[in-house]
Amino acid sequence: PMTKIRSLKPGETYCYLYVSREEADQFLYSYFKQGLDKNEKSIYVDPDHNGRSFTGLLAHNGIDVEEATKSERLLLKSIDKGAGIAATLKGLTDASEGSPENLSRIAVNDTDSLKKPGRNWFSHIAEDLRPIINERSFCVFMYCIEGVSPEAVFNLLAVFPSLIIGDEIYDNVLLPDHALVTQSESQAVDASHFLELI
Repeated sequence: PMTKIRSLKPGETYCYLYVSREEADQFLYSYFKQGLDKNEKSIYVDPDHNGRSFTGLLAHNGIDVEEATKSERLLLKSIDKGAGIAATLKGLTDASEGSPENLSRIAVNDTDSLKKPGRNWFSHIAEDLRPIINERSFCVFMYCIEGVSPEAVFNLLAVFPSLIIGDEIYDNVLLPDHALVTQSESQAVDASHFLELI
């Protein structure tokens, strides 16, 4: 299990970089199992319904996935391509505002954005999510970097203050406003680690 992701903080948006489906499934399993064990609302948004094999891991390890989805503790949604990610998340989080005692943990597989040219595709994320990600929620954007150009990855790194690689959480020293970022549970990532991944 990925124990270090227990230190993710409400109000924060993180970036998880991975290279294989199995790696992503292990992350999603650990991330959402922690949330479901704490009775948090868990929301997974992806481009389609084909990347949800992590639910088998949840079921195999004692989570009643059918009950969790019926009770809306686990929501599995597709990205509304017309409305975009922020609008999709806003609708889901608005529906949960009646239970303020519980956190919402959100994961978004946004890998398709890496295929779009230019940094502008990512620059909207922080601004768009400001009204959504608050002291009662946190969000992880997931990106598969296998076969992706270094330019696309560096465009991505210009947006997120914190990165998750494997089970480690890092301060993103490549972020232009890094001086404004303070996370006591994080460590600085070595740039050579990025080059290895790319």
